[in-house]
Amino acid sequence: MTFLSATIVQTATELRPSPRLLRKKVGRFGGIGKFHRVSIPEVCSFNSTGKKYLTKKRGKTMKNLAVLLMLVAVFTFTLTACQQSDNGGSDNQSLEGVWKIAEIKSVDANGQTTSKNVQRSLVIFTEGHYSYVYTSGDEAQRKLPVEHWNQTDAEKINAFNTIIVNTGTYELTESKLVIRPIVAKSEQFVGGYESCDYRLEGDTLYLETTEIVSVDGVPVPFFSDGGVEHHKLVRVQAANPLTNK
Repeated sequence: MTFLSATIVQTATELRPSPRLLRKKVGRFGGIGKFHRVSIPEVCSFNSTGKKYLTKKRGKTMKNLAVLLMLVAVFTFTLTACQQSDNGGSDNQSLEGVWKIAEIKSVDANGQTTSKNVQRSLVIFTEGHYSYVYTSGDEAQRKLPVEHWNQTDAEKINAFNTIIVNTGTYELTESKLVIRPIVAKSEQFVGGYESCDYRLEGDTLYLETTEIVSVDGVPVPFFSDGGVEHHKLVRVQAANPLTNK
């Protein structure tokens, strides 16, 4: 219970009718001009002026108590909703959803930076599963084949070299994301893993890949030598991530 809720309940408890003794002038039951020292239950049992007076007071007190209890419920609900939001209850503070890649930069062990020209991308996180797909290169590299549905070997190689595809499961800790592909363009990646540091800021997700290891335990030399790859993703708010409309 929060401090504010506890304060309201304490106040409501203090306002409850107490069995204190009242000194009340009672008419025909106690004699004219005589004062009797009686408790609340005794006075309330009489059908007299005294009873009406005390019943009215008690009714007002119970009404105040009901209002205070209603306020407790409202504040408790509000504070619970705020706590859920702070703990990631909001969709905007979760990896789950659809993303597109805004930027990819690689930094080697010597500090040299190389940027990738990402053309199209679609990244999806669900509860425990993910899909990560993007194409890169110049528009001239990603073009329609000369003959529809009958690519040449050169066109197939170009298409293969300019697309990244992998999908599978993932594990998430406070600051680490580990993906484990079930299907991937590169067969040696299936059953392996990729380890990333991640940071989530509203609708922007930052990934820093520090390790990629094949199914048989062979690391990618770029990362084992100290290189890192930075991915910046933005949450897709539109129905079509290609047009963002």
